Amino acid sequence: MSAYLKRGFIVWILGFLTFLASLSTFHAVVLWAINGGEDRIAKTYLISNITGELRITTYFWISTTITFIFLGLTTIVAYWKPPPDPALAKTFLKIERDMMTNRNRLEEQSKTIREVHEEWFTVMESIGDFKEETLAQLEKQRRTLRKVSADTIQKEMSKMKTRLKNIEERLTPPQPKITSLDAPEKIKGIGPKLGDALRAMGITSVGELITADPAIISVKTRLSQKAAKDLQATAQLQMVPGVDEIDAELLKEVGVFTIKELARQDPIQLSREIAEITKTYVEQEKIDENKKPSIEEVMLWVKLAHPLKKSCFG
Repeated sequence: MSAYLKRGFIVWILGFLTFLASLSTFHAVVLWAINGGEDRIAKTYLISNITGELRITTYFWISTTITFIFLGLTTIVAYWKPPPDPALAKTFLKIERDMMTNRNRLEEQSKTIREVHEEWFTVMESIGDFKEETLAQLEKQRRTLRKVSADTIQKEMSKMKTRLKNIEERLTPPQPKITSLDAPEKIKGIGPKLGDALRAMGITSVGELITADPAIISVKTRLSQKAAKDLQATAQLQMVPGVDEIDAELLKEVGVFTIKELARQDPIQLSREIAEITKTYVEQEKIDENKKPSIEEVMLWVKLAHPLKKSCFG
C-alpha cells in the first residue's frame, strides 16, 4: 500500500471518530434540553461502557473535548507533508544553475555578434565616404572625356562601376547564417516533426539545441546520439559569419566540428585540406566548382571564430 493510500485510510478513520464524538456532543445537548436545563445523571450515548452514567454537563464537555482532539488529528494527518528529498532539491538547484550558465553564455555571444555588427557598420560608413569620392572622380572624368565617343565612355563607366561593386562586395560584412535565437528548423536536417519533438523536450532555439546533452536528445527523439552531435556541429559552425551549409559540411569532413576547433586552425593548412575535399565533391557532382571556399574566406572564418570562441567557451 502506498503512502498516499495509508494516509487516506487514516484520515478516513479519524474523520469517522470525529463524527461519532460530535454525535455524543449533540446527544448531551439533547439530554440537557429534554431535562429542562437541569444537570442530571444520564446514560451516555457511545461511551457508556467505559464511563457508565454521567452528569449531562460532564458528558457534554468530555464529548466536546474528544471531538476537538479527533478533529485536530484528522487535520494534522490530512495536511501533513513529508520534508523535501535532499537529492531532488539538489538536482533542481543544479538544473537552475546550468540554465543560468547557458543563458549567460548566450547573452555574451549575442553581445559579441552585436560588437561585430557595429564594427562592420563603421566599415560601411567608410565605404559610403569612399563611394562619394569615387563618384566625384567619375564625374570629373566624364567631363574630361566629353570628346571621347559615347561607346568608350560607356565602357569606362561600366568598368568603374564593376570595380566599385567588387570593392563593396569585399567590404560587405558577412552575416551568420544561423543565430542562437533562430528556431531549430532553420538547421538543415531538422523538419517539422523533429522540431516539434525538440520543442516538446524544451528546446525552442538553436542556442538551446547546441547546449543540450546529445544523449538526452537521442533518448527523447528519433535521432541517434551521433546524428544529434552532427546537427549541433552544423548549427555551431553556421553561427560563424560567412559559413553556409556547404562550408559547414566541408569543415566537418576535415574534422572541424566546433567554433573552438575552427579558431585553433591554421588557415593555410585548413584551406589545403578543404581544397582536397572540395575536389572530390566536385568530381562526385555534390557541389559546383564555384562553391569552393577561397583562402581569404577560410582566413575570415578563423578570424571571426576567435571572438565567438572567447564569448562561448571562455
